[in-house]
Amino acid sequence: MRPIIRLLLVVLAASGSTISAQDKSAAIPPRFQSLAKDGRFRLTRILGTPEMAPTFGHTSSFSADGKLAVYAEDLTTGDEKTPRLRSRLLIWDLQSKAWPREIDFTGKNVTALTLSADGSKVLLAGQVVVVKARADKDKDQENDYRAYLSLLDLNTGKEIYGFLTKDTLIYSVALAADGNTALTGWEGVKRWDLKQGKELAPFKDVVGSMMAFAWLPGGAQFLAGDNFGKVVLRDLGKDNPVRTYESKQRKVAFTWWLGVSRDGKRFVSGNEYSQVSLWETSTGKEISLLPSDPVHDFVNAIALADDGKTVLCVRGKANPAPDDFAGARLMAWDGEANKVLWSHTVSYRGRVSMLVQGDKLLVGGGPNLFETWNIKDGKLLESWGGHKGSLNALAVTTRGDILSTGQEGVLMTWRNGQLVDKSPSLGGPILALAISKNREHGLTGGADLAIRHWSAKFERPAVWKRSHTGAITSLAFSDDGSWACSGSADRTIKIWNLATGKDVATITGHSETVNAVAISPDERWIASASDDKTVRLSPIKDGKPDRDRDPVVLEKHTKAVLCVAFSPDGKTLLSGSQDQKIIAWKWQKGEFDFFIPGHKNWVTSIVFVDEKTVLSCSDDLSICEWDMATGNETARIDFGSVGDSPRCMTLAGPDRLLVGTSSWLIYDFQRRK
Repeated sequence: MRPIIRLLLVVLAASGSTISAQDKSAAIPPRFQSLAKDGRFRLTRILGTPEMAPTFGHTSSFSADGKLAVYAEDLTTGDEKTPRLRSRLLIWDLQSKAWPREIDFTGKNVTALTLSADGSKVLLAGQVVVVKARADKDKDQENDYRAYLSLLDLNTGKEIYGFLTKDTLIYSVALAADGNTALTGWEGVKRWDLKQGKELAPFKDVVGSMMAFAWLPGGAQFLAGDNFGKVVLRDLGKDNPVRTYESKQRKVAFTWWLGVSRDGKRFVSGNEYSQVSLWETSTGKEISLLPSDPVHDFVNAIALADDGKTVLCVRGKANPAPDDFAGARLMAWDGEANKVLWSHTVSYRGRVSMLVQGDKLLVGGGPNLFETWNIKDGKLLESWGGHKGSLNALAVTTRGDILSTGQEGVLMTWRNGQLVDKSPSLGGPILALAISKNREHGLTGGADLAIRHWSAKFERPAVWKRSHTGAITSLAFSDDGSWACSGSADRTIKIWNLATGKDVATITGHSETVNAVAISPDERWIASASDDKTVRLSPIKDGKPDRDRDPVVLEKHTKAVLCVAFSPDGKTLLSGSQDQKIIAWKWQKGEFDFFIPGHKNWVTSIVFVDEKTVLSCSDDLSICEWDMATGNETARIDFGSVGDSPRCMTLAGPDRLLVGTSSWLIYDFQRRK
């Protein structure tokens, strides 16, 4: 059972490095603008960067000047018998940091790409499905795959050259300086005339699959790495290899990555066992070898600094878990001294791109989409992106800053579309946020069992004792700011004295996880929702349990209750459940009032706009607006249309809605009355 998050607020501590993000209000693609088809909500901005899932081939590339980046996103659906190939090209302007331009490809996937030297064109390789004729009517229809090559003009989005090949797969591609000659790698190395759409004379002595290419300065010669651990130097216009590089120390394995120094005198290679070698290009000498890493068993990216000896590489896991937010390591290794200069745990998953620009290293393709590092001292100079996992909660401060938490355990502050602050990881997912009415105090809680008390006057939060024995799922402040309550997976609710940071009472009664808590406007009741299918109202007096009154238990849901909310006047209590229903309660009488059906999956959050209007968030990939007088749906935001799932929401004002999603994005909607 995943914890359900209340939509609350928090004050953030300042962080050290510069952080950037995109203000995407300028050019939101039509597929996002159409999220709210009925016109009641208008998308005005998207914050963060879209999730980039690890891909099979080399499907991201920087332009040589570092001004442009291109990524291929695989949107293929279906199965082996009925595949529906689809891909999207995301084109990022790294100077303006604007939301990427998008080019959709229906009927094609992308397995490899590379940019031209001037960044104006991209060479794509991928697959299309070819349907075979059925020899037997009783057998299922068979499909075959054919590889294609396509040279695309990035300014216009139009194809310059394109044709099918006889190959079934292309893993790596390279574009020659003339813009018309291409190299492809999978079963050997092949040369192509893109203009005529035909294969040129094959290279001689090519054995095995070629997994990586790298041009030497001048563009007449190139390096190719194969699946036997060798690297071969070839002349583009000659058949026979110039030189072969083979280490006696390296394991026989795929050479996934190659990087060349700016002067071409040295290059670096990395294999699937995380071994890295530094080579002298002219003599074939292996200068040194960085041994395998038993924890990080895969080279995700590699580059060589201008000094020809400092190797930059990312070592990660071949099959990282989706929630592995620190499963890779970025390092600088002096290949001459055979010494690691610096090393940092990073969140990159899958293959990423690297670009050396003097003393700076640009890394792209990880969950934090672009990061810039100082090569000499290993300091993070800039991080452009956002959350690295699903968002758990959103809120807005009095000054208009947007606050967000994610599964990676980080609190972020967004101001005018820019990510201006983020905390270090706080020991696991942050599941609950709350702020006092006067905005001077904040609380956070989560999987590490700690409640942190934040103050605008202090840089670091005070950590209260871990009195809960299960994850803290929800928090709420009293109006006067003297006490707060917390709900937990340990099935209890605790009341906290904010002045001392101590828990003064424990409320029991639920037999399963407490998913949400809410304090009534008169502060005489705490409503709690639980996996035990009930909503309980616990009587409170002066911030402590009131033993003179009995709790109220509301039983009508048939599955776990995930969220509760009081109306502004306190007369109505709503609850949302895994049974896909919202229930309005005559809670003061302990009675059921009416159902609000309409969602087709779990109802995970409820927010009152006013006494008459309610917003609900659901795992059916929608947010709905309801008229409380009639129980009718009045508006809907369909996140299924963009393949995203809302995870949390909050009002930034009576006519502004913020939504956090599973793909790490924050959507800013304007609500029209």
